[in-house]
Amino acid sequence: MKRNILVGKLLLSGGLLAYLFWKFPLADALAALQATRFFPVAVAVFILLPMGFLDGFQVLCMTRLQAIPVSLRDLIRINLTTSFYSLFLPGVLAGGAVKWYKLSREGKKPAQAAAVVFFNRFLDTFAMVLVGVLFFLPSPVVGELRALKAAALLLLALLLIAYGLLLAPRLLQAIDQRCARLPLPRRVLEKQGKLFEALLRFSRLRFRDHLGLIAIPLLKHGMGVLSFSLLAQSLGLEVSIFQIGWIRSVILLLAMLPVSFAGLGVRETSMVFLLHGFGVQPAEALAFSLLYFLQGILPSLTGGLLELRDFFRKPLSKRSAWAANR
Repeated sequence: MKRNILVGKLLLSGGLLAYLFWKFPLADALAALQATRFFPVAVAVFILLPMGFLDGFQVLCMTRLQAIPVSLRDLIRINLTTSFYSLFLPGVLAGGAVKWYKLSREGKKPAQAAAVVFFNRFLDTFAMVLVGVLFFLPSPVVGELRALKAAALLLLALLLIAYGLLLAPRLLQAIDQRCARLPLPRRVLEKQGKLFEALLRFSRLRFRDHLGLIAIPLLKHGMGVLSFSLLAQSLGLEVSIFQIGWIRSVILLLAMLPVSFAGLGVRETSMVFLLHGFGVQPAEALAFSLLYFLQGILPSLTGGLLELRDFFRKPLSKRSAWAANR
């Protein structure tokens, strides 16, 4: 099953890329890529460091609330290795499963780790959409992009409603009680009860605590917009910061779909379509997308090296079991 999913993702990514490079010659994209200015790219890559720190610090705030004993250093390592496995696994949900496995192994609290992974993913998605909408509103849009603007506002409204429901302890307790009546094994019901108990800890936070939790991913995605803009500047693309801001959010949302290999093909097609309305040539859009992919793959490769290091540090007798669990 996993092999079929991986093959399907590779076929879709390969098919989309083959179509794009058939319609828009790869040589033109590579020529645009060769004209990239080094300094903006270097700064864009450097920005990934504080973004990774903020990502780990956000999870740290949640693990402390759930009494999971894990350090900021370990959380940054877990985020990096999760990004590595996300290159091969089907979508963001599978990446969340990897993070849950590693986090629960660190703290020996699987239910609390699941609550942390879920709430962290929700807040990150909420902040990503909010940043995109904030840049979308003052940006002039034409044609098909007007429907996209309306869809973004609708998605933000739905996320706000979902956030309000997550903060309603009575609702969570009612759902917990309903689930407890299901004809499930006792062990499953116990885990379900622990999960809802962990979620209730988030719902009991004060309003200012939630503002602090939201501020962290907002700052992270704001820095991500700056990094994205620097990559565009390195290629000489004449696209405003407002357009760059919402395009990045759309690209990240599409990359969350479990349909391609590391977003390849889907990201390039989206870039060509979205940037075409602002006068960017397809070859330049493809070069921009490939440059963004190369920048984003750096944390994943770092995570892969950390996993390789941990593998060789383990005794030989434990390596086969370590590999089997993955």
